[in-house]
Amino acid sequence: MKKVFILIPCMLLSYGIMAQNIFKAKVLNDQTKATLKGATAYIPDLKVSAVADTSGLITIPNIPNGKFEIEISYVGFVKSEKVYSFPMQHQEKPIEVSLGLATGELAEVTVQTTRTNQNLRDIPTRIEALPFEEMDEKSTLRPGDIKKLLSETTGIHVQQTSAVSGNASFRIQGLDSRYTQLLQDGMPLYSGFSGNLSLVQISPLDL
Repeated sequence: MKKVFILIPCMLLSYGIMAQNIFKAKVLNDQTKATLKGATAYIPDLKVSAVADTSGLITIPNIPNGKFEIEISYVGFVKSEKVYSFPMQHQEKPIEVSLGLATGELAEVTVQTTRTNQNLRDIPTRIEALPFEEMDEKSTLRPGDIKKLLSETTGIHVQQTSAVSGNASFRIQGLDSRYTQLLQDGMPLYSGFSGNLSLVQISPLDL
């Protein structure tokens, strides 16, 4: 009786060890065959998950015998949902799971703007417009030189800061150039407030 009592726990321990399985999968892009590191695998029935390493390998240990659905997903790709039976043959060898790119239509986007057309006479701030004739005359003397054009405008002081790139700073009403904002078609240039301008920063079509 003593021998039987010792034998039964050993048999139960051996069965428990044999019942633990391992799932290994390598996640690939079905078009480029590149590994998808960071892909996730999830077993809903067991509520366990794992993340692929840098080589795209996913490992989930301690899976009991039976059939379980495993979901493998990656951002921007179609999720793979497949049922696997455990124990698996050659479970130490990773299986390859290829995910396809997800395609779909974007939702409708509505763009609104607050810009309105106003007459110069109705704007409270001072605005000085350069007539086309004056711009044409100055561009004939020194083509593409916006510094020459603005230096003769009232209240604007232009100071050249680089002879190589032609970079210049603009000062309006005596304020430092960092308080000058450059706009193109009403939109700020060069990350908001910027008082420096170079000829190489202007598109040839805008000259």
